[in-house]
Amino acid sequence: LKLEGANPTGSFKDRGMTAAISKALADGARVVICASTGNTSASAAAYAARAGLRCVVVIPDGAIAMGKLAQAIAHGAEVVPIRGNFDRALSIVREMADAGLATLVNSVNPWRIEGQKTAAFEIVDQLGSGLAGSASAGAAAGA
Repeated sequence: LKLEGANPTGSFKDRGMTAAISKALADGARVVICASTGNTSASAAAYAARAGLRCVVVIPDGAIAMGKLAQAIAHGAEVVPIRGNFDRALSIVREMADAGLATLVNSVNPWRIEGQKTAAFEIVDQLGSGLAGSASAGAAAGA
């Protein structure tokens, strides 16, 4: 198993965020944006700060984990509370990204998924050739 809580911001979201921020930087972005109720805000802010990018975090007012919000603020994120839920916050950041005002780094960004799947690559590497293949895995399912 991978201990993702040992990542820099304490979240598995760091894996995907490193890829999304790296791609944003390579594409010439100056600002990244996300909607969040916790981990995404901390991860986006930390990696944006490391890359020298401005980070804007849109949060449902009163609906965010305070520890994660504190991390985002500590890393210099601009926090914008809104009335509404996470879906409303995501709608707002999508509109801003579509208008070219910022690069969206929520999990709808395909580079986030590319980064997340590196955990699977590491697991396969660590298991090595000791993994037996199966056509249907019926025996593994107890059939």
